[in-house]
Amino acid sequence: MAKVKSIRSIERAVDVLRFLQQAAPASLEDIHTGTGLARATAARILLTLLGEGMIRRGFADNLYRISARLPALGAEVQARDRLAEAGAPHMVELCHDVGWPSDLMVRRGLYMEVVESTRLLSPFFIQRMQPSEYVTLPPTAVGRAYFAFCPAPELSEIKAELAAVDFSLEKFYGGKKALEREIGLIRQRGYADRHPSQRGHTSMTVANYDDGLSSIAVPLAKGDRIWGCLNLLWNRGAGSVAEMADRYLEKLTATAGNISASLKLE
Repeated sequence: MAKVKSIRSIERAVDVLRFLQQAAPASLEDIHTGTGLARATAARILLTLLGEGMIRRGFADNLYRISARLPALGAEVQARDRLAEAGAPHMVELCHDVGWPSDLMVRRGLYMEVVESTRLLSPFFIQRMQPSEYVTLPPTAVGRAYFAFCPAPELSEIKAELAAVDFSLEKFYGGKKALEREIGLIRQRGYADRHPSQRGHTSMTVANYDDGLSSIAVPLAKGDRIWGCLNLLWNRGAGSVAEMADRYLEKLTATAGNISASLKLE
């Protein structure tokens, strides 16, 4: 009888894993509804799977996902999910250390998309940002850090993609020389901040939305490419970009380096 019970427990766990493979990210309620398991049963299974590293729970949305460390069921997990898993513990450590939160973003064409965020963990009130929410590349701190540090062929690709939608990166920055100066300045400082035109607009907000925040961002480099960018956000009244960079850039850069070192590319 005990063996039958154990087998049923395994079957339930597999049901949860299969559901997450098809429907992740998912909440406890989604899993309860999708599998037919009682909420308490589903919660116990999720706790076990989390403990075994077979699934993970996003900090930004508290939703469950298949772990990239589970090869058989996670074969379709993309590099962005590996990056989120590699980044999460280091981002949490940074947030606990400095108080202010971070977003980890990857390039998706002409946008930078959120893969993980610690906004909900910050003691400060910061508008939350959902995984898969995105911001435009040219004016944002993460986008500017990305195009400033990415390889020259990729920058040319970005310029061409922008031109295809009638947007000139060079014109936006006041000409070719001005863009080159801006890129040089970002590289020299080691970080990018927001363009003055960027006040916080995202794919989930109205065009003139102002989030009341400032940010700086640094790249995550590994091998011969940039895998994403990590920012640090704060309420504008807490300090200028120069002040906050002087205070926190070293820790932000170290966190980005730790994430890159933890990233498994297999």
